[in-house]
Amino acid sequence: MQTQIAAIAVDVHLLRADLRVVAERSVATEKQVTCLQTDMDTLNALVAILEAKTHKLEARVEDVEGRARRRAVQLQRQSFTGVKCKLKELGYAYMLLYPAKLKVLHVGRSHFFQSPEAAWGWLERNDVTGMPASLQGESGRRPRGKEEVHIAARRSTRRHRAGRES
Repeated sequence: MQTQIAAIAVDVHLLRADLRVVAERSVATEKQVTCLQTDMDTLNALVAILEAKTHKLEARVEDVEGRARRRAVQLQRQSFTGVKCKLKELGYAYMLLYPAKLKVLHVGRSHFFQSPEAAWGWLERNDVTGMPASLQGESGRRPRGKEEVHIAARRSTRRHRAGRES
């Protein structure tokens, strides 16, 4: 029995030693967990700062892109200036639609142009003498003012109808 008691005493001694080692390891592990939590808090704060900076940069990029788009639209609209002057000179009703599309009213029809070149081409095809053929009076001169343009258009329409009825 003495031998059994001695064996149990040795086992208890070994268990105590193992418990000390486990306790030391658990203290070390707790320290590591605390350090990792501190590191995580620091990293989370850093992520928040970087997200805020990213948001600011995205807003700046969007602003710059918006300015570039607005400038491009402005240049497109300005490209119609020469055509608009000619249309005004000829007495055509027109409007510039957003973003950059020219609408010309001609004899009750609307014509749309995406580029000034297309509008110039249309003017050349429909305006050999400096005015729309449908609006030329008997003398071949261009009527002045919007009212006279509308009167000439009505006369042209009446002549056209009269020619069909005959």
